[in-house]
Amino acid sequence: MLAIVVIFNVLISLLCLYVAWQVWNLRQALANTTEIVTAAERSVNDVLHHAPDAIGKAQLGTNQLRQSYQRLELQIKQIRQVLMLLSLVNSIWRSTVDYVFSSKASSRHKSLKLSREKNYSPDQLHNLKYRRQLRKRKP
Repeated sequence: MLAIVVIFNVLISLLCLYVAWQVWNLRQALANTTEIVTAAERSVNDVLHHAPDAIGKAQLGTNQLRQSYQRLELQIKQIRQVLMLLSLVNSIWRSTVDYVFSSKASSRHKSLKLSREKNYSPDQLHNLKYRRQLRKRKP
């Protein structure tokens, strides 16, 4: 009976030794994991420590860029309006100049025609009018 109790106690002590050894290994693994997580947290903190300042500066720069872009868009719109106005003035000027020159040329042409036609005989006038009609019919 004493032998059974001794064997039983030895088995219990071996089991406790195994459990203690496993707890010791777990503690070592947890200590290593803690060190790794702490080092990672320090690295992230070092990297992101100045991030709020950088983000603020970037937001400020972005807002300034947007305002500059809006001013440039307004200036482009104004320049387009000025160019359209100049184009309109140019077309009006050209049409006025063309009208003046065409009316002067037309009046000169008519007066020249009339002065020439005064020198023609009735038969020559008839032939001239006939040729003009033929020219108008041809496309």
